[in-house]
Amino acid sequence: LRGLQFINDLPVELVDFDGIKEIITRELDEQITEELDSNYSEMYALLGLLPENSSLRDMYQSMIEEQAAGLYDPGDKKFYVVDIDIGSAIGNMLGFEGAFGDFASGFLEGFLGGMGLDMQSTIIVHELTHALDDQHFDIEATMEYLLTAESDDMQLAYQSLLEGSATKTMNDYVFSKMGVDTSVAQNLAGNADANIALTEGMMDYPALLKRIMVAPYLKGEEFVRYLHKEGGHEAVDNAFRNPPTSMEQIYNPADFIRSRDIPSVIEDPDMQSALPGWKKQASNTLGILLIGLMFEMSMNDKDYGDKIASGWDGDRITIWKSPHGDMAFAWCTTWDSADDAMEFYDAYLDFLDARFPSGTWATNWNGQAVYLFTGTASGIEIDGRDVVIVERVPENRVNACIEELWKTPIVYK
Repeated sequence: LRGLQFINDLPVELVDFDGIKEIITRELDEQITEELDSNYSEMYALLGLLPENSSLRDMYQSMIEEQAAGLYDPGDKKFYVVDIDIGSAIGNMLGFEGAFGDFASGFLEGFLGGMGLDMQSTIIVHELTHALDDQHFDIEATMEYLLTAESDDMQLAYQSLLEGSATKTMNDYVFSKMGVDTSVAQNLAGNADANIALTEGMMDYPALLKRIMVAPYLKGEEFVRYLHKEGGHEAVDNAFRNPPTSMEQIYNPADFIRSRDIPSVIEDPDMQSALPGWKKQASNTLGILLIGLMFEMSMNDKDYGDKIASGWDGDRITIWKSPHGDMAFAWCTTWDSADDAMEFYDAYLDFLDARFPSGTWATNWNGQAVYLFTGTASGIEIDGRDVVIVERVPENRVNACIEELWKTPIVYK
């Protein structure tokens, strides 16, 4: 199904629910420090993607633990199988409770059982695919590098490749056991956006958590299936050898095959001279998935969010903290065309109005705008394909911040 053979034996360990929680905690401790969690949670709150005073790490861990039924750890090269009721685990993930939860879990297990399958075996196939890919392409080394890249966009793209490979293999296994041609799975995977909406609609988590959990599986499978259709297992293997670096590539697999559509590279926006005494807390690249979600959440319209983000060509955001603990961000973006940039610029003005309806426009003309709210200022300017934004800085420093943002080096693709 995957076109690869295991190179080494794979250690397998049966653990209970408490055991898998310990493993998940250990993994997250290695990847997400308390400081990193605080900085990124603050960043997502500033962008309207999380409620204020949230912990992304805590919410993410809770979500993983509720659905954990098996786990391949590329760090210790071991496959952990969880000795729990799989139907209940999936019911918990989807928010099913009480009698209905029992019914839903029983239905899922009965449905698969009627086809000669069980839920544990399908999850095992998924995790074994991760182990297989790791033995051939050293997932751990790539993940360690990505932790230093400070790019959610790049990490989500690689996660989409990993989960897409495992999800495709798992679904091909299920359909082969059913005696159904895999073209059916190809067609289902082609409806990833509809499947994402359906899955997220059954989950009781913040929108950000749902999207970063669900999209890598479903958009990832769509991506991997396209590669496989065009070039077989070798095309998928080549993607592991030279992984996608942006969610834009995952969303547009034809462009990935043809030219890779490498994003423009933007250095960290530096506000030290414009904000004396403030210190940089974190850097990130958001990419089309998170930018689209920002606008989707602000207007409650996914098509609108996707449209605004579709012209993305690169971005870089830095988070800053004042000596008094105030938080602000500086954000440089570049777009495929001047029209795409203007669409984003106009949408961001509406975004500020929607998020802070009590605010007022101090300036809003000729591609320059300053918005005042809660004793702070946000500035946004456009020049050709580029849009720069600074948010929640002192009003008397907003112009200096914008001037510094325009000095940020950009290497256009």
